[in-house]
Amino acid sequence: MLVFSRLRVTTIDHKLLSALPTTVTHVLVNDSTYVINVKVPASASFLSLVILQTKLGAISFEINFNLSQLTIEQAPLHHIPSSLLNLRSLAYVKINFTPVQNIDVSLFCNHTQLQTIDLKYNKIYSVTASQFSGCTSSLLELLLANNRLKRIVPSVFAPFRRLEVIDLSHNMLESFVGRFQNTEISQLLISNNLLPKIDLCEWVLMPNMTSFFIEKNKLIGVPDCLDKFPNLYSINLENNLLSSVSLAAFAQLKVLQYLRLAWNPIVSFILREDSVPPKLLQIDMRHSRVNYLNVSKKILQQIQIHI
Repeated sequence: MLVFSRLRVTTIDHKLLSALPTTVTHVLVNDSTYVINVKVPASASFLSLVILQTKLGAISFEINFNLSQLTIEQAPLHHIPSSLLNLRSLAYVKINFTPVQNIDVSLFCNHTQLQTIDLKYNKIYSVTASQFSGCTSSLLELLLANNRLKRIVPSVFAPFRRLEVIDLSHNMLESFVGRFQNTEISQLLISNNLLPKIDLCEWVLMPNMTSFFIEKNKLIGVPDCLDKFPNLYSINLENNLLSSVSLAAFAQLKVLQYLRLAWNPIVSFILREDSVPPKLLQIDMRHSRVNYLNVSKKILQQIQIHI
């Protein structure tokens, strides 16, 4: 690794980056407030470029087959450059703590080796897809937590067919409406938002989803069509606005074990023997407004209920 700290140049380009020996595989630019522009040449042979705590406002890339990891943090970068397409071996990109506001995910569509996009802690308020023609992406993780998103149309993720993780937590989501088509999803994180409802009925079947975390939203009802997640064993609906819950909403979840309903203003909880998921072990309803449940002895032998 070669570290450049407190550089007193405004532009880093081929004069520096092309002169590095091939034994240098990682380049770190750190604590360099003079740096405002970076140009990565085709001849750059290093694999990883990390830029931290600079005044970087622009970065561009010539066609390069070596650079596979890019990290930019704490910089006044307003846009993700379209020349990112020229990094033909890109596998990991992380851009955090910048004023980036808009993301066109089609920019990442034809990176055949890209697995992780980490765009947490920015100011992103819109995610769009301008075009998806012959998308060949191998993307596995898309991390958009701690931004300013208010609305997401799930179809923007559809061309990324191998996606396993989407993190939308800690945003300001008020709407998440449309058909979700990513069948490989195992983690969909949408906690700490402002969602008043979420309807899963248009979604495709997601057999890899084993846990669903939607705590700390504004939900007034249990999401419809939870059976789109047939292998769900844990649901967290804590800290919402649920006032009435029926266990029948979860009856089709044959492997559900844990149901988290704490910190909801629940006054009505309907629990009948014929609607109990067969594997259910625990219901957490602490800090709700339910003080008493009329529950059969048979149910109590199967389920721990915390009030």
